[in-house]
Amino acid sequence: MSIDTKLLDILRCPRSGQPLHPAKPAELEALRAALADGTLKDAAGAAAIALTDTLLVTDNQEWAYPIEQGVPVMLPDLALAVRSVLRAS
Repeated sequence: MSIDTKLLDILRCPRSGQPLHPAKPAELEALRAALADGTLKDAAGAAAIALTDTLLVTDNQEWAYPIEQGVPVMLPDLALAVRSVLRAS
């Protein structure tokens, strides 16, 4: 599912203020592998238990937010801490 480019232009990470981009296939693949092996963490540092098929990732690859039914869920507590996963891949 694609995000309206006008919406994407104004959205910013509520944790860092960084711009966001739709997760690239390689990013999703790395995050799915990290979820499977238990190394994907949520904002509180707990192991993530699920991953949507579409995500918005900060441009600095630090945080990711789910997109559910076409709506970005930009709640800081629901962010995924993706820095260690994406920067290692």
